[in-house]
Amino acid sequence: MKNNLGKIFIICIFFISGLFANVKLTLNTPAIYAGEMASFTITSDGDDINFPTINSIDSYNILGSSSSSSTTIINGNYSKKISKTYSFSPTKDVIIPSFEIIVDGKTYKTQEQKISVIKPSASKEGEDFVLELRADKEEVKIGESINLSVIFKY
Repeated sequence: MKNNLGKIFIICIFFISGLFANVKLTLNTPAIYAGEMASFTITSDGDDINFPTINSIDSYNILGSSSSSSTTIINGNYSKKISKTYSFSPTKDVIIPSFEIIVDGKTYKTQEQKISVIKPSASKEGEDFVLELRADKEEVKIGESINLSVIFKY
């Protein structure tokens, strides 16, 4: 009787794990300072993976994306993992919505994630030193040069 329950339990675990493919959304950093880039990665395991087209998150345009894939063959078992990373620059807290990914003909959803934008604070009065950064431009584009001054006051 115990052997049958154990077999049923193991079969249930494999069945449930087959229902939920390994699709997940992870944040590279859950909190950023204002002006920094935020990024998140969607990872999935499967043979035929279709990722959604993501152009913006909460009115912030996607500024860059990258992808990576790996294939593993162990004892004749073949597995493929694909990851896509998206970057954007929010100015306030933003919630990354749930996305639908199609893996081997089945549709899976990611979890929503929140990215917090923290306002940088100046050093307290009476500190021994102050560090300032000054740029010669207010806005720059990727690849454009900028003069950055670092001022250390003691």
